[in-house]
Amino acid sequence: MKAYHCISIHYISIVYSSTSVFKALIKAALPVSAITLSLLMAQLQPVSAQEEEADDSQTGTYVQEEASSDSPTGPYIQLGIGTGFGTEVEAYDTFGDSISGDTRTVLAGGIGIGYDFGPVRTDLSVSRSWGHTANVNYRGIEYDVDDDAYGWGVGLGLAVDIETDSDWTPYVSISVGSGWGDDTDDNVWSYGAGIGVSYATSEKVDVYGQIGYGWVPSQEVDSIDFDSYGQFVIGAGVRFRM
Repeated sequence: MKAYHCISIHYISIVYSSTSVFKALIKAALPVSAITLSLLMAQLQPVSAQEEEADDSQTGTYVQEEASSDSPTGPYIQLGIGTGFGTEVEAYDTFGDSISGDTRTVLAGGIGIGYDFGPVRTDLSVSRSWGHTANVNYRGIEYDVDDDAYGWGVGLGLAVDIETDSDWTPYVSISVGSGWGDDTDDNVWSYGAGIGVSYATSEKVDVYGQIGYGWVPSQEVDSIDFDSYGQFVIGAGVRFRM
């Protein structure tokens, strides 16, 4: 039972990296989510155009000027929240015995700062996640864990907005992040991708929602060898232009 207790802690903590982007996100997922996360990462860039006609009294001709369509650029702050759909994780202890179980990112929330280059955006975020493990199978024996654990994550995201000449802007995003549990010594790396849509409520505020997938490659965490795994996440948030 002592071995089981130690392994279950490591097992629970690994879930955090899958939402640290997204984010969000992760990640999102959020990602973040989140969503990021972490992970979450949406930005509306409304397009405006106007025409101005001027009278040249000296030549008697008219000159028509068109204002170019410009998307807002500059720094922004974003807040996001997200949740995961759950996944099965497999790992091996130092003796080569297999461990598997069902785990899920219940909730992840974060704050980030970024810059909109129009239409490309990039941001850096930090998130806090709540993970839940329902059960663990160790050496062929099923244990009902039903336990929660918590962790932190940081993520770097990149998104591309797809202009629509309206208040709605779809986008695609990718992210990379690192997360660690409150009861672990090692951090975990993860990657994410997502699609979403944002809506401009005003010139300074956007709201968004997205769905993404967070992937954790095979790696060792506190002497436990984890196989790669992934988790689908959904997230929503708000962005404030500075």
